[in-house]
Amino acid sequence: MITMGFLDDAKNLGKSVKDQVGVKVEEKMDAKNDDATPVVPVIRIENAHDFCHNSDKQALEALQKVPLIDTVMKKMDKYWSSHMLKMNNLASNIKLGPNQLPEIYNLLPPICDYFGIEEPDFYITLDPNPNAFAQGVDQFSITVTSGLLEMCSAEELTPVIAHEVGHIVCNHMMYHQMGLYIASVGASLGGASQLALAGLESAYNYWSRCSEFSADRAAALYLKDAAPVVNMMVKLSGGSKVFGEINVQEYFNQAVEYERLKTAEVRSKVAHYAETLMTDHPLNAVRAFEIEKWCQTDEFKQLIAKGNLKTEVVREHIFCTDCGAKNVNESKFCSGCGKNLEVA
Repeated sequence: MITMGFLDDAKNLGKSVKDQVGVKVEEKMDAKNDDATPVVPVIRIENAHDFCHNSDKQALEALQKVPLIDTVMKKMDKYWSSHMLKMNNLASNIKLGPNQLPEIYNLLPPICDYFGIEEPDFYITLDPNPNAFAQGVDQFSITVTSGLLEMCSAEELTPVIAHEVGHIVCNHMMYHQMGLYIASVGASLGGASQLALAGLESAYNYWSRCSEFSADRAAALYLKDAAPVVNMMVKLSGGSKVFGEINVQEYFNQAVEYERLKTAEVRSKVAHYAETLMTDHPLNAVRAFEIEKWCQTDEFKQLIAKGNLKTEVVREHIFCTDCGAKNVNESKFCSGCGKNLEVA
């Protein structure tokens, strides 16, 4: 299990610096976005917590308590533009559909049907690195890289696509976009103002790593098996050429040894902290071992027995567009002015 100890340090760092430079950060954010786009709602998926990893839930709770998060979330909720993201994808990438690479596109609809969500836009982008990612706050998209397509067959892409759908289903998208927003804003700041965001960024990166475990579970649930997810981790670690010769049990043993070493002594803990501080994905071997263990539990078997994991989609605002109050309890109505926060 990944330790959550450094979240306290991250929160304390953010708190101490906020007292000194928090106002400067807010001013710079305002200056950066004076002519930005209108407020847009986000989509929240209900009934998705049945399979979310506990570390995902706990890390998200800790992230939500970090100083400055309300400021960052409010700015992002006000200025994020899915319209601009879609325009960029349409102009630069290849959009998949029934008449565009249908062998790959046809992997997506049954996954979305299984979880009961609308299909996100589906793109391929030119990038030699094997990767895939989901984007959006009120409109979602999934993008796979050309490097991933060169490494995998169409069938092998299924766990990858299901994993990205899992991020949507598990309500990760708003916070993943927040991570991009932090990086964008942080790059324009300097000195103490940049340091003020360090605690928030550290907590975000930890939660982001934990969120990958939940998305892996979504893929395993759709496929009713850990093996395709594990095989993808192996390929991402060693490539296609030696894939058929890899001893998967030895690969799992790497994760066991890693977990032992990272807590064996103080210098190992420091090394682990330094290694993962600014990393937003857990190590592949650790993810593979984690999903293998979970798929042997009664929890996994009971979820499989349910069949399709239908969810309920709600469109809402995180901050009230009339009075600016935060929607703390995910209520349908604003606690400040009573405005209906759900969007038809």
